[in-house]
Amino acid sequence: MYARLNSKTAALAGKSYEIVSEAVIGHGPECNLLIKSGVLSAKHARIFFDQKKGSYYLEDFKSHNGTLLDGKPVQGKVKLEKKHVIIFANTFTFIFVLESGQASDPLPPPPKDLPPEPEIPPPPRRRHAEPAGSPPVSGQAPEAQAVKPARAQEDPFGLEEPPAKPRPAEIENEETPARLPEPAQEKPPAPAPQARDAAPTMLIDEAQLADLLSLPRFVLEFKNVRGEKSSVDLKEGENTVGRLSTGDVAVDDASISRNHAIITVRTGKVTLRDLGSKNGTYVADKRIASDTEVAPDTPIRFGLVKATILKKRGSPA
Repeated sequence: MYARLNSKTAALAGKSYEIVSEAVIGHGPECNLLIKSGVLSAKHARIFFDQKKGSYYLEDFKSHNGTLLDGKPVQGKVKLEKKHVIIFANTFTFIFVLESGQASDPLPPPPKDLPPEPEIPPPPRRRHAEPAGSPPVSGQAPEAQAVKPARAQEDPFGLEEPPAKPRPAEIENEETPARLPEPAQEKPPAPAPQARDAAPTMLIDEAQLADLLSLPRFVLEFKNVRGEKSSVDLKEGENTVGRLSTGDVAVDDASISRNHAIITVRTGKVTLRDLGSKNGTYVADKRIASDTEVAPDTPIRFGLVKATILKKRGSPA
């Protein structure tokens, strides 16, 4: 038995991750499911298998933007059943599914024994100096004037504070006793950093949960003028169709423009839009320009390439 996380939103849409023992989610170096996003905490949450209890669990590490399990905030450890919707930081949505058999490409374990953080050297002590160009104080030798120490040669962490503005040195003589230094005032603690682009709390009712768990996947099948057949799984969101190999759906045919059209998949619906291609995009033999909803099995055409969008269930093989 192992677990699978299927991503449904953002830049990870369409990706799948196999979990055997543990997956630590966040943007820090101690994570093995690393997502470079400011809305996540460095170590946001984890999914792990408890050997004694024989079950998978979800744990939130008191993250800034939280973790939702089937629309409810996660506090501490929560047992996972066969299928759930998990949302990290109100942004990254995953479908959790228990699978039988053995994982073919599991996530590596989280990194251990990370090197310790470098120690931060204390800032050098400073004395108040005479302003530049001021004459020596009467009754005091020039060499007795306070001298501002040179700035530290090395500040490897960039944490040294800028020197304070100079002020006249205090005069110490028989009539003016030396003043004791004022006690240092403790600075108030800095507020905790806030994650960027935090979205408002989002709850999912039972009807929405059922829709998410039963979302179909869509496959584009097409045949070029040479009669060669191809099949491409469409991801949630926008899928670019064109002759460029950098597109989501690359079609090697002279009648296809470099950026020909966009297929958009949103919560079980598919729309098609032409990108001003030379030979056009057609739905049921009608040329289109703006977003047009396409039902499964409807004949479509990019230039001279005939295609069909098929509706299927389950994760891609």
